[in-house]
Amino acid sequence: MKYYFAVLRKYAVFNGRSRRKEFWYFILFNFIAILIVDIIGIILKLPIDRRDYRISVDIYNVIIVLPLIGLWIRRMHDVN
Repeated sequence: MKYYFAVLRKYAVFNGRSRRKEFWYFILFNFIAILIVDIIGIILKLPIDRRDYRISVDIYNVIIVLPLIGLWIRRMHDVN
């Protein structure tokens, strides 16, 4: 969980390196977070858009896109 929050803290850092462990733990916890957000959306009966996604998942994806891009760039620096 600490890797997930570490990536969120460095959301706009595009230089440096990201270890493999940090990358995969972020992906794992991001998947779990999407499941939790979707379950909350189901419980609250939030509407579904035309792609069969809940609005809550779309909002989460918009929030998480910049930290994810930063993580990908840092990971690619580590891979060369």
